[in-house]
Amino acid sequence: MKDGNITRQELTECAKSITGTTLETGARHNKFLFYVVDEGFHYIPESTKKPRIQENRYIDRVIERYNERGTLSPRDYNDLTVNTSYLLAVIQQYINASGSRANVMDGSWVKLHRRVSRIVEDSVR
Repeated sequence: MKDGNITRQELTECAKSITGTTLETGARHNKFLFYVVDEGFHYIPESTKKPRIQENRYIDRVIERYNERGTLSPRDYNDLTVNTSYLLAVIQQYINASGSRANVMDGSWVKLHRRVSRIVEDSVR
């Protein structure tokens, strides 16, 4: 992860290492099977066994907002996709695997880092 930002390519590469495993959503602790497919990500909730595909374009939108806001709260993404909780669980796995210093519960480190970066950039101008 570079400068606190996530790219879909990096997320997908990391996600391939956990494909076929059971993950858990952060908010409600719902378990689901996770797979990486060509079209994006495939989730199968244990409760319904009904497969859900999240296309790459929706993954990109969530990643873009995550990079802007640094939050893993599903309510901050409800307008983008109905599968937010599943994708945020995958992002959480990526953050854990990448050794990020970010506070993944509220994104406060990411927000602070961005503010400090702006202040530094402004002071050098």
